[in-house]
Amino acid sequence: EIILSGTGKTLINGNEYPVKPGSVFLLTPADVHKYEFYEEVTLINLVFVPKAIEFLSKDPDGFVMMIEQAHIDKFCHSNNIEGAQLSANSLNNTVCALLDWCEGRNDTVIIITADHETGGLSVSPENIYENRYVTNSGNALYYRFSSEGHTDSPVSVYFYGFESNLEPYYIDDTQSV
Repeated sequence: EIILSGTGKTLINGNEYPVKPGSVFLLTPADVHKYEFYEEVTLINLVFVPKAIEFLSKDPDGFVMMIEQAHIDKFCHSNNIEGAQLSANSLNNTVCALLDWCEGRNDTVIIITADHETGGLSVSPENIYENRYVTNSGNALYYRFSSEGHTDSPVSVYFYGFESNLEPYYIDDTQSV
């Protein structure tokens, strides 16, 4: 994770480190970490998917890998559209790396989902909401959050690979999968 702005501290495996612009934290799935921010912090969560795949694919029995982009949830709790968009871009880059690796394989399934929706975010290209956000491509989007908590909105589940494609399947986030 790269800290772009803001300050605070993080606790990684029981060790405390300062959080400030330019800080870089390389975390593994085995690391236990928690942030405490003194002010709003903008960060980019980098996932080292190609290296993880390179390492895990050496196992002759195959592997299961779970990747979480938890910062979308964190930013939506605070109704921070810029942070949510950066996190969504990070997730998109991760999915693209996985799809590139999966291309032409017949032994792999990728499942993409969320455990819940947060913030009740509504977005439109039309000026129907009170907030305006300009994307990296210069397009204006209008948005509103209806909550700072989890909502009961359905979430999509996408499947790719092994006789499937990226077709959405919707589940009620109150039901078990």
